[in-house]
Amino acid sequence: MRKHTTILGLIFLMMLIASTSLMAQDDINVEVGFEMYKFVYSYGEYYGVEIQLGGGDLKNVRYARIGTPNHKYMWLKNTFGLQDMSFEDWGMSYEDFNSKFPEGKYTFDLFPRRYGSFEKNKTHDFPPVPVITYPTEGATIVPLNLTITWEPIIGSVRNLILEIEDVEEELPLALEIDLPPDSTSFIVPSGLLKPETQYEISLWIQTQIALSGDDLKSVRIISFTTAAQ
Repeated sequence: MRKHTTILGLIFLMMLIASTSLMAQDDINVEVGFEMYKFVYSYGEYYGVEIQLGGGDLKNVRYARIGTPNHKYMWLKNTFGLQDMSFEDWGMSYEDFNSKFPEGKYTFDLFPRRYGSFEKNKTHDFPPVPVITYPTEGATIVPLNLTITWEPIIGSVRNLILEIEDVEEELPLALEIDLPPDSTSFIVPSGLLKPETQYEISLWIQTQIALSGDDLKSVRIISFTTAAQ
């Protein structure tokens, strides 16, 4: 009888420890973000990936192991106890992108193990790339009082973002603005553009896949040169 009581006590203790461990894992503040990008230029298209780990408890995580659907693994080492870690890869052809980051289930295991594991299901279902109708790629003598136009966006879009960048200067973007998803034009504020200057327009479409909760982004990038004043 005493032996049975002891066994029952051990089982109860093990259940209590397991329950406490699960509760502690629920309270751990670690988040995983996984974004995929499609960049389209006049001379080709390229892909990018960005993986972010963050949260107050990440400083106690020593390693993060990322598993891909084709059973390959990447390791991130948190040597300095950072609260944010990231991994990124840019400028890939689709063949390279699909080989490294295929569709399917990705796993994120944190060490020590008490910090838990995560899963993300990723697709390559990028939103349609926007089509800029004016100015056209490589256009010159573009007026300073510019109205940028594009074809209507098809499908469900969470965000539409327009960026204008001075190609010749390493400065922050000349303009970055969120636009209504159903918009088809934007009037550039007076005085923003300089004469005889090369600019780059990036028009971003951002969607969110319900299955994973993460973002897929497509962007059209063109360049143009303004007219003399």
